[in-house]
Amino acid sequence: MAMGASFRRSVTPSGQWPHKAAAACPNLQIGPDHALIANGEAIRGRVMNARTAIRALILCAAIAAAPAFAGPPEPVAPETWFTIKDNLPEANKLGMDGVVSAELSISATGRVTACTIVQSSGHGVLDEHTCKLLVERARFKPATDENGQLVAGTYVHSTRWQAITLANWAKDGFVRAEARVDLRRKELACSAQIHGEMSTHMEQMACFLLVNQVRNIVEALSWDGKEPFRAIFILEVRPESPKMPEKDAVRQEGLPFAYTKGELAVTASGMRSDCRMLASEGPPTLTFPVCTQTPVFRYVPGKDAAGADTPTVLNQEIAYYVLFD
Repeated sequence: MAMGASFRRSVTPSGQWPHKAAAACPNLQIGPDHALIANGEAIRGRVMNARTAIRALILCAAIAAAPAFAGPPEPVAPETWFTIKDNLPEANKLGMDGVVSAELSISATGRVTACTIVQSSGHGVLDEHTCKLLVERARFKPATDENGQLVAGTYVHSTRWQAITLANWAKDGFVRAEARVDLRRKELACSAQIHGEMSTHMEQMACFLLVNQVRNIVEALSWDGKEPFRAIFILEVRPESPKMPEKDAVRQEGLPFAYTKGELAVTASGMRSDCRMLASEGPPTLTFPVCTQTPVFRYVPGKDAAGADTPTVLNQEIAYYVLFD
């Protein structure tokens, strides 16, 4: 689950003009010969004509009377408001996901007093769940007015929900799926194998992705499909840059090939919070969208010295290629 937030800064009108002018310019006067006097002493070099002197007083009063920007509410530890355990089982089962934006009313004590959905995820159960958790957990440093007094304010918070399967996780390893395709006999069989630290459930996910790409693979090859071929899918996740050895060998042999690589920011709860594409090559229909919504699995976060989960950065590479029998 990735979270982001934005706020609206409000403007509070100032008090009465004479009072503000006196507060901002308590000891500013025009003395003999139009000298500018502050705190009872003439400011050396500040001699003006009568018109300029009067303008100085008017400007000072105008500045004091101008509206002041109030300080908005500031979220306190927003990364703790949601965890991976907050995903609703029924939402996961039905594949519900989306972004919920809620406007929060924040009291002068920093508590959430109301939650209003301003952008729905498209699923009422997720919208309601989001507001419930924000009211219970969200805390703020209260807003302030132009005098520094604590006041009520509003804050807009956005939460992204992703349907996840906790059985699918990846830390440091890769899954390789291979499907033998015989178009004449209409045969398609897939098998997969895990290497390194990944759940065995990733084998099923890899075969699902590969089998659903067979049509795109055939179209990308642009040949009559008379001979059987083997379609290969590899997904690799590493803390360091992956070293997918097959990729270079396939490229050297000139075999049909598609490849993408991305750098992923992972939260302490194991969800992707940001993604940066590093490389992409091959037919557009086969380049895997690493940084878009894809079949979701959980990443394993880092650990600190005490063994607690911490945010981390992982690298992910995905490749499709074809071998002919």
